[in-house]
Amino acid sequence: MKLIAAIALTFSGSVLAAEIITAPEAPAYSIVTITSAKLKTSLAQALVAWPGKECTSFADLNGPINCPGIAIAGINTLDFAPVGFPEVTTTTVDSKGRVKTTTPRVDGLKQKYFLNALVNRNAPLSLFCPPDLGLPFPQPQGRPIEVLANAPLTEFSMEIYNNGALTEIEIEIDGAPIGNYIPVEGVQSVGVSEPAGMRHIKFIPRDIQRGQPYNCTSNYEYGWITGNRFFYQ
Repeated sequence: MKLIAAIALTFSGSVLAAEIITAPEAPAYSIVTITSAKLKTSLAQALVAWPGKECTSFADLNGPINCPGIAIAGINTLDFAPVGFPEVTTTTVDSKGRVKTTTPRVDGLKQKYFLNALVNRNAPLSLFCPPDLGLPFPQPQGRPIEVLANAPLTEFSMEIYNNGALTEIEIEIDGAPIGNYIPVEGVQSVGVSEPAGMRHIKFIPRDIQRGQPYNCTSNYEYGWITGNRFFYQ
């Protein structure tokens, strides 16, 4: 469904008929990490065997993610998924008409997820920051997510999970704000559609910690977004 009606925007002399969408129609791209030592074929053959389209990385955690035709700043790989994210599956029908759905098993490839922050699982103890003596340093803050397209996109969406902390996501297209998305709890999609094409899309997440102390010199500004798939065309 469409979250809001089309919004007419004027930016750099052009009018954009952009809208926030929650039911993507573009092809889905899952995130796949590559372990070269476990590949039984060439990487190209392994990716062909993986169902659907994919973005790739060479690290299960904190790795950069590469997607065909676009660059996405502000995200890295995450090695676990919250409950509710759908797995990539393959459906086959045998000679007797029996339907079987399975998760893919391609040597050297695994489905992973994304987070708009770097995860620090070995945080040192702090004597001064945060002020509570002996607590670990806080995890790095979330970051805005920016999509830069090689060619204009007419649609881009993310499948995300909200544990209740996210309060809103501000969205910009080519530098112009188009509105705020209010997340619900659980798994959902959020994105934008623009028939005239988009080159730069920015998602700015806010959460319930905004304005609270982050360390001795700053406050929380951006929320965390945990994600599964991208949809774009």
